[in-house]
Amino acid sequence: DRVIRIIKEEMKTRGCDYRMLVMPDHPTPLSIRTHTSDPVPYMLYDSTKELNKVAYYNEKEAKLSGNLVKEGYQLIDKLLQLS
Repeated sequence: DRVIRIIKEEMKTRGCDYRMLVMPDHPTPLSIRTHTSDPVPYMLYDSTKELNKVAYYNEKEAKLSGNLVKEGYQLIDKLLQLS
């Protein structure tokens, strides 16, 4: 959280547009506190776009968002705006 805030504030200070992808390497739901094979929650932030209605970055909000990428490698296309 602090690292993301520092990067975001610095990019804003420099007047840069940017995209940021935040995600774990595997899901570890708080409810069971161990790794699962569930889809990995991710947050893709674009400084040039309005925020959507998802308020928090967690497993529950990720499921509710309806944003599901079946194959992890497809996220790079989203990050680079290729899809």
